[in-house]
Amino acid sequence: MKKLLLTGIFSLFICTGVFGAVKSDMKIMLDKNEVEISVPIVISDNRSFVPLREMGDKILHANVSWDEKTRTAKLTRGDMTVAVQPDSDKLVINDLYTVDIDSEGTKAFIENGYTYLPIRALCEAFDCDVDFKDNTIFIEENVILPQFSYMHKGDTVAVLHTNYGDISLRFFPDYAPKATENFITHAKEGYYDGVIFHRVIDNFVIQGGDPEGTGMGGESIWGTPFENEVSMDLRHFRGALCMANSGADTNGSQFYIVQCPEVASDFEQEVNSNAQSVQLYPDYIVKKYNEVGGYPYIDFGYTVFGQVIEGMEVVDDIAAVSTDENDRPIDDVVIENVEVYELNEIK
Repeated sequence: MKKLLLTGIFSLFICTGVFGAVKSDMKIMLDKNEVEISVPIVISDNRSFVPLREMGDKILHANVSWDEKTRTAKLTRGDMTVAVQPDSDKLVINDLYTVDIDSEGTKAFIENGYTYLPIRALCEAFDCDVDFKDNTIFIEENVILPQFSYMHKGDTVAVLHTNYGDISLRFFPDYAPKATENFITHAKEGYYDGVIFHRVIDNFVIQGGDPEGTGMGGESIWGTPFENEVSMDLRHFRGALCMANSGADTNGSQFYIVQCPEVASDFEQEVNSNAQSVQLYPDYIVKKYNEVGGYPYIDFGYTVFGQVIEGMEVVDDIAAVSTDENDRPIDDVVIENVEVYELNEIK
């Protein structure tokens, strides 16, 4: 999460006496539309604070609740929650992640019955871009893609323990239920233990999951191939976990992880030159590819069903190994075993 400091000159008035805070007549623009708030923005320690109630009701469109027993304010939108306690310098997301409000230890505070938080911290927790210019706060909502969303308690994590280090993976059973069940079941039953990454191409993918180690073997947990599960919301971003196959609807046990650090420099130009491509690659998808890297040219041809959440440096190390003319590592890269667990706390 970005935690930039608020800079600039603002029109200020009416000292409040709280932490040296003063009220401001700054405007808020949400996706180019001005937002009318009933409680003035407060400037304290060079940061713009807005009451959670105003943020939830008028900017983030989130439900706001207050737990008097725990003195916790909570914003809920969809399946995501952000909680904060007055005088705390932390946000708690989905009851799992604890993140700093900013790098300077800025804290939430209560004033006149309102719980105030820096507008940037709260917006960025909900993946909104924030900018400040000419006495105006500009907020732009982003589409939250599943591969980069916060996880929840009970979500499944698999850790590939390799001879190069650990790679932790999350899954998307709502989008790719068969691929997810297939991989997790195989992992729990030890199917991938001792299996190598038999195909490694730097700046592209690392591929494994074949017990024979040839790229020709392996099968699904059902004993027969299963169909592709393709979604507009899951893409071949860097770190994507995908099913490898020999053609449409021939998925078995083999998988690959996208390692490509950057998309081609002319990717956006190619998209914009074709009307069909513009539909398949809307602006927010192109923006994310440019931000995180990946290989968009194989979108829709394979099932994306997971994402690396830790260990991309291990993926990079594996991608950099020496290989033969068939892209097979000279020295074996081995999945020693796979640990599967439910996420109840951040490890």
